[in-house]
Amino acid sequence: MAKVKASKTFIVLILAMVLFAVLAAVFYLLDKRFDNGFFFAMFVTFLTVFYHFIMRVAVGEIVTLIYEKREFRYDAKWYRQSRFEKNFYKKIGLKRAKKNALTAKPWQFDINERTYEELLHNMTQAEVAHEIVMVLSFVPILFSLRFGALGVFVITSVFACLIDLYFVMIQRFNRPRVLALKRKMDKSKNSAPLC
Repeated sequence: MAKVKASKTFIVLILAMVLFAVLAAVFYLLDKRFDNGFFFAMFVTFLTVFYHFIMRVAVGEIVTLIYEKREFRYDAKWYRQSRFEKNFYKKIGLKRAKKNALTAKPWQFDINERTYEELLHNMTQAEVAHEIVMVLSFVPILFSLRFGALGVFVITSVFACLIDLYFVMIQRFNRPRVLALKRKMDKSKNSAPLC
């Protein structure tokens, strides 16, 4: 396989992660030097944002390594789109909204470069990663044990979780359509006359 160039989105993620780590360190040092409530609040804020960035990048890479060769059962109950989901996605206009979604690794979803099987695998792998991230989005609530401000950590964790829910919905919206195209192609291959 040819070497894949990092997407702009992935590069921005990495740069943001580094920026928030540096800012957290700077405000930590300022707070230690001046014992100022503002510096402490900024340290906690940037530390939390850094966590959200590094956790997402780490989970994405770990899931890719673990599931790269794994075969998914797309007809398994967990991966099937329910009737409620189908109606909900239609009601919220997900088909239009998903066109503006950012993708850290767009080559994984390139319909011109990937087979249907590869697309299905990558969609399911992305769904698994985003579901794990949804759960891990609530870890910062534990920061409140040390830093207080429980409400702030709950609100930011819920917001972060909802962002990943959006990406889970996109995968669950797209997969049945790709699966239908794959089955249609497989059926036409099997029914093609032998020469």
